Amino acid sequence: MHESIASATDALIENKNRLAGWLAYNPKSPDRPSRPGYRPPNLYVLEFTDSGLPHLHVVFFGVPWVTTQAALSTYWERREQGRVVDVRRLSNRRGRWRWSGDRPDDAAGQTPRDYLSKSIRALSTVADMTPGDLFDAAAARRSGDPIDALADLWKIALYWATGKRFFDGSGELTKDDNDADSVPHVPRYRFVGAAQYNDLPGYVRSRAAFLTRRDFRDRPPPSMGTGTRNKNVSTTADPVA
Repeated sequence: MHESIASATDALIENKNRLAGWLAYNPKSPDRPSRPGYRPPNLYVLEFTDSGLPHLHVVFFGVPWVTTQAALSTYWERREQGRVVDVRRLSNRRGRWRWSGDRPDDAAGQTPRDYLSKSIRALSTVADMTPGDLFDAAAARRSGDPIDALADLWKIALYWATGKRFFDGSGELTKDDNDADSVPHVPRYRFVGAAQYNDLPGYVRSRAAFLTRRDFRDRPPPSMGTGTRNKNVSTTADPVA
């Protein structure tokens, strides 16, 4: 048993990290299920149940086989994390990831991407709400009559309270590539304040470039900063709930 949701979450993620080392050992025994024999790159998604308990969805990359569902269930049970495990396989079809075989029972009509991004969508919903909307949603939940579409928004607070990310994983999948030079530069202005010309210190006036309205019509933004880029990550194998 754990003292809090935070300690339960810490233990769950710690044992997930140990799982990679467990998979790296292949027993090569006829009476024991095989394992990859190395640490497969992986991503995991943290979610919380309606009772607030944490659970993980883990996606292993580039492996057609991890081990048996029974072996994974035993791994988690021995670490007092429960034994409910659901293994599914994904495949890439024309650049899109699909379920290969049956999908999870609670993923009806959802692609793997949809299924694994539920919490991110909830965060986006919260970000678009006004304070009044959030107050009404919280009041509805306290009264026992939450709006179905907003019923899970309270779980967003658990990520903040536990200090956990929505997802994480192997460094090669979660860290930026060292290819910034290949990203196109996007010029832009950066606003730092407003002041009357006479109020500016001399050292600022001597180094500044002053633009008039005509300059704004005829010139692109000055070259400052760097552009941003999107990083796409794909999955190839078995999510472990």
